[in-house]
Amino acid sequence: YIDTAYYRFKMVAIEMIQDHPLIGVGLGGFNDEIRRYKKEGKLPDIFPAMDPHCMILGRTAQTGLIGLIALVFLWSKAIRKALNMSFVSKDNYLQIISWAIFSSMIGFVIQSIDMDIMNFRFLWFLFALVFIIERLELTSQDIIV
Repeated sequence: YIDTAYYRFKMVAIEMIQDHPLIGVGLGGFNDEIRRYKKEGKLPDIFPAMDPHCMILGRTAQTGLIGLIALVFLWSKAIRKALNMSFVSKDNYLQIISWAIFSSMIGFVIQSIDMDIMNFRFLWFLFALVFIIERLELTSQDIIV
């Protein structure tokens, strides 16, 4: 364990973004790039080859600016839909669930500063749930009309 490892991971991710700005080093390529940086002497041998522990910097280092744009689009769309459903849903249960999902997503965004949360399976379940709730709301409106 290195006391400043999390800070250094972020600095290494920024360096990778500068080295590979458009398409990144590839999904899962962060650790391989750390090993390459060690061989080139950019990092000490003791530096651990671990994931970046930051969603935005990690994904951008791995997928470049194209991946960052896709990530921002995905998150903004899901958060906006959850927030919208929490206001416009006519079903109180769906409204409450939408508020819970919205709150969870905001919590995940905050947590993503120090974690690469995109590998959390239950996060993808929340994304799917947002779209399912939207579909349920649309279906229930069709039935009522």
